Amino acid sequence: FENEERGGLDSDVPVFVVGMPRSGTTLVEQIIASHPQAAGVGELPDIATLVEELSILGGGETAYPKCILHADSGHISELAQRYLERLEELAPGASRIVDKLPGNFLYLGFIAIAFPNARVIHCRRNAMDVCLSCYLSDFGALQWAWRLEDIGFYHYQYQRLMNHWHQILPLQMYDVDYEQLVADHEAVSRDLISFCGLDWNDQCLKFHNSDRAV
Repeated sequence: FENEERGGLDSDVPVFVVGMPRSGTTLVEQIIASHPQAAGVGELPDIATLVEELSILGGGETAYPKCILHADSGHISELAQRYLERLEELAPGASRIVDKLPGNFLYLGFIAIAFPNARVIHCRRNAMDVCLSCYLSDFGALQWAWRLEDIGFYHYQYQRLMNHWHQILPLQMYDVDYEQLVADHEAVSRDLISFCGLDWNDQCLKFHNSDRAV
């Protein structure tokens, strides 16, 4: 991050909401998407797909994440452009577009290179609460969510990786605690909208009136 140019786009349109499932990511997306200049596109699998393509574009010799070390800046820019076009196709005209796939915390290193001006909102929630909520939810393909032992291990590794990202990433990152958000909704919502670089709009307090699907 300090020494090399690896491509990417200057766009500040993407907003990534990451964290554990059941940590308030949908609530945060709904608040931001209620702003007239913003939109939410749900949980897109696109970032993970683009990351997997990096090794193919580079000849298929090195898997992610090490393939980034050998990635051509043109490849990074090409992948970033495809993702941006996908966002703008889903939400034309929006100044900020929220992708709220929680697991994108795994790919924040790639995101920092592909979109150095992107904003990242990290949703946090009490560990016992969020892990139990994951255990009681049917996530289908998320195999780590079926046993309490696996959930605890996943949560620990998630915290370890997020601590790492906070230390090294040259990204705009904002931590929002679920408990604080529900206890002081307006104050935290105002902070969220300000972090996104938007002027306040009272519609953000009426997210529950939105007709968009959750």
